[in-house]
Amino acid sequence: MQGLEHFRSNFTATCCHSASCEKTISGSVLGSLFRSNLFQIILRKVRSILNKLTPQKFQPLMVTFLSLEINSETRLRGVIDLTFEKVCI
Repeated sequence: MQGLEHFRSNFTATCCHSASCEKTISGSVLGSLFRSNLFQIILRKVRSILNKLTPQKFQPLMVTFLSLEINSETRLRGVIDLTFEKVCI
């Protein structure tokens, strides 16, 4: 994970569509994309866990759930929303 952080913070991509047009993707934009992609992966894993949840599978799924990186308010809100969505359906 530390390698990805180093790559993300030091990476600048340049895209030329013509000689006069140059777009640069800064590290902060890549950071947002990286965080957004990681957020989607976490939500996908939580949705998968909720779909598999049975009394027999509770313990191993709980271990998987606790290992997820839910370390921000945005991620926590996403997980709570998914849980309530699953309960109401």
